Amino acid sequence: MIEQKKIQKWLNATNRPIKQNGATNEDLALLRTVMEAHGMHPSLFYNRVAYIGFEPWEAFGIKDSITEFANKLAVKDSTIEVCTDSIDQFWNTLKSQGLHPEFYRYMAELGMSRMTVKKRFEQGKFKPWELIGWCNILRTMGQEDTASSVEETT
Repeated sequence: MIEQKKIQKWLNATNRPIKQNGATNEDLALLRTVMEAHGMHPSLFYNRVAYIGFEPWEAFGIKDSITEFANKLAVKDSTIEVCTDSIDQFWNTLKSQGLHPEFYRYMAELGMSRMTVKKRFEQGKFKPWELIGWCNILRTMGQEDTASSVEETT
């Protein structure tokens, strides 16, 4: 079990490697197991936690990134409706409304290149951890730890 305050510390520094931010070897082993269960390759896990941290889109996840983009569009122009039910529907809606260039710019701000956006969204293939996001997985771990510690005290 990882302490809640450690998880919060990592959530506040997603662009930095957590290995440099107080993670023990036991923490890393547990996180690696969790992230592998969400489809992350061990070498990518090591790269992110030991060297470079996570890109913003990796931290927030594709689902949250799509929702945020759709919300920004709605504020900008209330006549625009973007389907966020599935990646395919979302991408097709963007293309049919000519909004994909704006989405390319948005995702570039989050650290994903135009070519990667085009390829990944056209194929609709993302790993579970990419859809959910590193921060959301950490938050879930923190909630589970809190719930299990409450159960132990009752």
